[in-house]
Formats: sequence, C-alpha cells, structure tokens
Amino acid sequence: MNRALPLTLIGALCACGDALLDERYRGEPLFTLGGKVASDGDQPDLDAPLRAAVFWLPYDPTTLGLAFAERTPIDDLDRIPGVAEGATLVEQSAVSLDVRFPGVYEINVFAPPPAAARIGQSPLRYGVVLLYADLDGDGRMDDGERIGGATGQLVVYSDRALTVDDPQNPLARAVDPGYLGIELPLRCGHPPPTYDPIEDFDARVGAGCAPETAAADCGVDGTCLLEDFDGPLPGGYCVLDKRAIMDEHAPPDGIVLIETERDGRELEAWYRVCDHSDGCREGYTCQTHVCLPALSPALVLDPTAEIQAVCAEYHELERREVGG
Repeated sequence: MNRALPLTLIGALCACGDALLDERYRGEPLFTLGGKVASDGDQPDLDAPLRAAVFWLPYDPTTLGLAFAERTPIDDLDRIPGVAEGATLVEQSAVSLDVRFPGVYEINVFAPPPAAARIGQSPLRYGVVLLYADLDGDGRMDDGERIGGATGQLVVYSDRALTVDDPQNPLARAVDPGYLGIELPLRCGHPPPTYDPIEDFDARVGAGCAPETAAADCGVDGTCLLEDFDGPLPGGYCVLDKRAIMDEHAPPDGIVLIETERDGRELEAWYRVCDHSDGCREGYTCQTHVCLPALSPALVLDPTAEIQAVCAEYHELERREVGG
C-alpha cells in the first residue's frame, strides 16, 4: 500500500521541479499529465536535479500476453519477444515538470514523440512517465538514475484517428490524433461489457447512470449511486438495493452485497461481480472480484517499479475498503 510522501520530500521535489521549467515561452503544451506523488520504499538521494519525462517503449505492450501478465518491463528489454538487440527507452525531451504540495505533479509535453519512438507500422506509440535524479547533469536518464515512475498509466500517441473497430487499434475506444493519457488496464481489444437485467430483476447492475434517467439506465428495480463511502463513482453506478431480495431467496449470480450509502443514508446494495477488469466498464477495474472505480495513478518513488499489467484480462487490484 502506497503511503503519503513525507513533507520534507515534497519540499525537495518542489524545489527541483521548478528548475525544470524552461525560462523561454514554449507555447501551449500539446499534452498535460498529472496525478499524486507517493512513496513505495526508501526515500531517494535528492542531491542531484530531478527530471521527469515520457519514455517511449520500443515494443507494443498490448501484445505481450500471459508471459508478462503481472508486470510489463521497463528494464532488461532483451526479455521482450521481437525487440531489436540494443533497443532502449526513447526519452521525450520537450517536457516540464511541476511538483507541488500536497504531493501533486504535472508534466507538460510540447512536441510530438521523436521518430525513434515508432513501433513498426503501428500508428500508436506507448510511453510511461519516469522520474530520475540527473546525477551527471547531462539532461537525460542514464543507468542507475531512475527513482520512480507513474507505472499505473500509459501515455499513448496516435498518428491518425482510429475507430473502435480499426484492426490497428487495441484500445477498444475511438482515438483522435495526438496524445492520450490512459489509466491501466487497457481493454486490449476486448469489447466493453453489456448490462442486461440480472435474473428475476429489472436492474442493470454495474451500468453507468444519471439521477434524472435512473429508471432507463438502471432498470425499474435499480438504484443509481453517484458516490459511496470511498468517494465518487464516475459516471454513476447502478446497484440493486438489498431490500429487493428477500432473505428467503438466493441472490442471482453476478452480484455481491456491499455496505455503501446514498444521500448520506447507509445502504446495503448489490454491486457487479467480475473475474477480470475486462468485465468492467471503462474507468473501472476488477478489485477482488468487484467492479469498482480505477485507483488514481500516482508517480511512485520506487526505482524497482515496473509498469502494471497492461491488458484488462490480466489485471486485478487489491480491493479498496468499501463501507465502515
């Protein structure tokens, strides 16, 4: 479990982050990515300037399959099938970093990826944000300098617009030309789930919803939640109130009872069950067999971290605590 970044380390990051901002006006950034800062181990040595950048992978992480189900490598790229001998991460140099209290970072990108980041004939390129201590002051990451990364998300760049059913698009979403920041896991070609009413009830458990269209979104027996004890439920979340299932009846397959709330009132409700994150809609992941909002990605201070499992069918997170 990530713990909050100590205040002393946040202060050091703020001081170093400001030094990365170019004094010249670069124009509007093409892409901005941000999130929280967390520490997953020992605090790094901060005696050198800190830099952060997008590093483009020399392979397509959506094609690795079961051999890399748990993690996608950042180092030792010779382990990756099909990667050319001597291939390395390609650093995106035209960036600026800002890290500020209470541990929030922002990276601005001002140029398209370098030509060396291209992967064969694919219109897509995949990158990861890494933080490093520039020990030799050469303005680039060298061996032994990496101190962390935002390993729960990818930066994607597309050379052209891609439809959902384009054979060169594994993301299961339409893509515009340019940059896209996406939280892991990706759907990797799996279609989004459908939300038919569960057995014996007119309730589309797990579907998105809005209060004004709750009956149409969730079904007559469904309830639309916009948040629970742990915070917002993006896009709304259709549940089935516990009281809809009498004690003498066994609940239908595919749902699980969770303590939650609605309008400040405690409520026990049935949530959607899953085996993998490809059974959850976009923005949600399978966390101990329950579809719940994807955890916010963080820039984690851990030099050993590798990218989280990229494809939804291989990705399962420890479930957050839901309820009191």
